[in-house]
Amino acid sequence: MSAHLRSRLPGLFAIVVACAVAGGCALDPPPQDAFYTLAPVMTAAKSTKPLAGTILVNRLTARGLTAGRQIVFRDKDHPFQVQRYHYRYWADAPAVMIQDRLVELLRQVGIADYVITPAERAKADWIVSGSLLLFEHHPYAQPPAVVVELELGIVRADCRDPVFLKRYLVQEPAPNNQIDQAIPAFERALTRLIDQFLKDAARVLEEQTRVDAGACR
Repeated sequence: MSAHLRSRLPGLFAIVVACAVAGGCALDPPPQDAFYTLAPVMTAAKSTKPLAGTILVNRLTARGLTAGRQIVFRDKDHPFQVQRYHYRYWADAPAVMIQDRLVELLRQVGIADYVITPAERAKADWIVSGSLLLFEHHPYAQPPAVVVELELGIVRADCRDPVFLKRYLVQEPAPNNQIDQAIPAFERALTRLIDQFLKDAARVLEEQTRVDAGACR
């Protein structure tokens, strides 16, 4: 060790001690995690002709980053690159939250006698299943927006014959490119999408009940 460095050690040591006594030198605190949930507004009208029977709503499937709790976004300069925010998370996986909302809204509209989940372990007449394909923030789009895409289907529980399958894609504008301001846009997009599915499901199940001969193919 050089004599010059040895001569500076007492001063450096004094600075370290002073920082410790004062509670630390000027350091920015680490960012705090933020967690977001969704609560779509009920918009579908109550069914005037409830379906006699039970509907089971399965857990939605999802893949890649969409399957986790990360909030996913795309940059306009890298449209094929999916990225995730740091320190910003959904309170639960989006597929789980969407299943909860589907169950809640199907019950509110009174589409059937019972609407259940796999946790009930009860026998059902119809099964609603699907996949979450997109749940993304596009902060640098013009205007900034969120994109939600779901594929939802209905099958007969007794023989697994499909009676309905459709992809729903909704893009909802956001006021700016900040993620905090995008959360209500996710809520509006999901509300619109589920509302479309509820109308389709009510129509399809009413048709099936009217023409159903009680036998599978």
